Amino acid sequence: IHVCPGALPARLELRVVMEELLKRTDKIALPLGRQPTIAIYPASGFSSLPMLIL
Repeated sequence: IHVCPGALPARLELRVVMEELLKRTDKIALPLGRQPTIAIYPASGFSSLPMLIL
């Protein structure tokens, strides 16, 4: 099974960013009329997820 060597550091980076963001705000919303873009194989999740950070 192939695993991208950058996957683990990217997940760690995202975790740290989200932890720090949530320390500073608890108001995160999805903007009206904007849809997330679902990632195409072999990625999973979203390739784009618009958010409003208030």
